[in-house]
Amino acid sequence: MTRNRTYLAAGGLLFLGSLAVHGQDIELRPVRIPNDLSYWRQSGFVEMVPPVRLPTDKSNNDVITVWVRIPDGRNVTVTWLQDQDRYTLKFPPGSVADRIETMRGEKKAMLVIDGIEDVRGATIDRDGNTRFHVYEPIPGRGSDALEGYEWRRRDAQGDDLAATSLIKLFYPGASAGAESEIRHFRTLNQCGGCHLTNQPAPTSVSPPSRTPMNLLTDSHGFFQPITVLANRMTVRSARKWDLNADDPFITVWCGSQKTTAVTDGDRRGYKCADGAVAVGEFQLSAALKAKDPHALQVCASRAYLYRHMDSKAREAYRTAFAECSIN
Repeated sequence: MTRNRTYLAAGGLLFLGSLAVHGQDIELRPVRIPNDLSYWRQSGFVEMVPPVRLPTDKSNNDVITVWVRIPDGRNVTVTWLQDQDRYTLKFPPGSVADRIETMRGEKKAMLVIDGIEDVRGATIDRDGNTRFHVYEPIPGRGSDALEGYEWRRRDAQGDDLAATSLIKLFYPGASAGAESEIRHFRTLNQCGGCHLTNQPAPTSVSPPSRTPMNLLTDSHGFFQPITVLANRMTVRSARKWDLNADDPFITVWCGSQKTTAVTDGDRRGYKCADGAVAVGEFQLSAALKAKDPHALQVCASRAYLYRHMDSKAREAYRTAFAECSIN
């Protein structure tokens, strides 16, 4: 393959050139952005805070947040899914969603992470196509930037081609000891298989061997924005420690039965019988009356979406907005 350099512009990221990838044109492009958590807020992104908290580790050193930026003057709309009896979101061209994971003192195969571990996300291009991207700190380089690639969503083969280029960038001169981590990275890079479009809410837990995430999605395969507009969602369990057990305004259910978290050493989570999924419910109105910070954050996320929605989408989620006094 051939590679062109990217340069960091004053306003954020900049692309220059593209990579020729043999076997399939996924329009692979190198990207460089600041290794700075303030970059997202300063660049017009707003955090999408879900009603039920995302998991972490017992020390709260592994933190995942999701940020969205919708271009001014363009609106999110909705489409009715008859077979699921629900609306799905459709974001306008130029929209970006980023999942940011931060760690403290985490030893990886090539470096120790003390800050941003990776950024995984997607951009809706001018033609309405989805372009995935992954950025990480690069071993042996300065700590002021994250680098990676973006590529056009096509299929599993395309995601694997992107993974090969990313692995060459993130694991230069890797020893045999990095093989397990590299294999895991390649699996994680099956972005299309994970972010299936218009996936219904799960009714049972996915088998451990199943690659796709078993979660409700919108028309782009995004998880977070659509959950921001609800008070109930599947409890995420991708990390060891669940934070919802500490929240007096969150109740977790296994079917019609309330359940409590089970703690086992450095793990805490919910176990439902017969493979059922745990569903968390946020008593948002009660939390708002108590001026609960989490409730205020959820409403701030809803307010951002409201400001960037057309009338059809606002009407579809009228109840969610009214609960936050958004009009």
